[in-house]
Amino acid sequence: MCPRPVKNPDQDQQTRDRIIDLAYSAFAKNGYSKTSLQSIANELGITRPALYYHFASKEDLFIEVYDSVESGTMTDPSAVIGADDEATFKRELEIYFRGIASGLRGDDERLRFVAASESVSTELPALRQRVAENNVKMLGNLEQIVRRGIELGAIDEATDPKAMAAYLSVIVFGVGDVMLRHGVVDLDSLWGIVTKSLYA
Repeated sequence: MCPRPVKNPDQDQQTRDRIIDLAYSAFAKNGYSKTSLQSIANELGITRPALYYHFASKEDLFIEVYDSVESGTMTDPSAVIGADDEATFKRELEIYFRGIASGLRGDDERLRFVAASESVSTELPALRQRVAENNVKMLGNLEQIVRRGIELGAIDEATDPKAMAAYLSVIVFGVGDVMLRHGVVDLDSLWGIVTKSLYA
């Protein structure tokens, strides 16, 4: 009796990453409805069942690709929230802000993928839910950051944390929109404007 082949987790992850990369390009180029799992499997040189091993449906694959594209805006805020003094808080917040900005891509492929996401969001409730969850998470992170800044005296105690978090999220998503339209964002100047309205 032959032993069953042992699955290699590293190879599984590499295959999954290759699927996501290729699907990103395919969805950006053809849109959601004109991209088939079979075409992705063919281009990767794997069978359709092998693709289904990693993703149960085209919807699941699209959402995974969306998550990989939008992950830049989900930078971990723990270093900012965990700051023990005002100087550390300010330094870590600038790193956090610049980390989000560097995770945003302004290339043509991302522009087309974002357009595909927007056009298909009415058809995919799970995608709408994921977008809403990401927005809530971003606002929650920013609100925690503002509250920590107030505790440390970096941010005026009269500041409304929810309102300031909303303001900061508008800036983050605005930077993303400008980059999507191939605009250039001077992060140094922008950060200077942010700090004037943020810090006490």
